[in-house]
Amino acid sequence: MKKPNLTYNQILLLLAASLLAVMVGSVTLGRYPIGLKELGGILVSRIWDMEPFWTKTQEALLLQHRLPRIVLACLVGGSLACAGAAYQGVFQNPMAAPQLIIDIGRVMSAADADMDTLQQQTGIPTVFLCADFDTLPQTYRTLGKLLGRPEKGEELASFCEKVYSRTLSILEQVGDNKVTALYIK
Repeated sequence: MKKPNLTYNQILLLLAASLLAVMVGSVTLGRYPIGLKELGGILVSRIWDMEPFWTKTQEALLLQHRLPRIVLACLVGGSLACAGAAYQGVFQNPMAAPQLIIDIGRVMSAADADMDTLQQQTGIPTVFLCADFDTLPQTYRTLGKLLGRPEKGEELASFCEKVYSRTLSILEQVGDNKVTALYIK
């Protein structure tokens, strides 16, 4: 199947039409439905004087609840999109174009195959790092080396070792007693 070649203006028109369709659908659907005829009548009555064929409840619901929420949702969504585009433009975030994919977690039987498949699909090198309680400090050290920040990796590894050591000493103090909750200051 041949991929259609759309111009920039055609794409914008298609997106605007999609947004309008979603907005109309959002206005008309709900616990108290408002038909398309009533929707048009209520909106036109704000410009030209006409005899209402809709109920006061439908008018209040549309003008005081649904329409403001939909317009606000569109404004917030547009603002977030603009902020995201500006952020990417200013900071050139490398997350948008990764040079390495790192998966950190427990070793599963299909981890190798999953990472190989991901690398084949994206063309981006992949690395899997095991992260259990015992191996977490070493995982942070390796991650620091991979990302060119060995000092940060060592800092996080030392923190993990400190927390793990403290947790073990607390567990030794508790002993074999069954405790449902333990609060540490």
